[in-house]
Amino acid sequence: MKELSKGSTVYFEPDIHQALRVKAATAHVSISGVVNEAVRIALQEGQEDLIAFEER
Repeated sequence: MKELSKGSTVYFEPDIHQALRVKAATAHVSISGVVNEAVRIALQEGQEDLIAFEER
């Protein structure tokens, strides 16, 4: 079973919002889908940075 989503209100600068709308439309996904994937990638990169820092 898919986990239920949580909601949040996020305010974007107009140019970022427009870019998100275009990206979502061309990828045939929702803006939420684009934002979720971007956050997932950013969190993963942050975790990789922390691991590399701890290994030094």
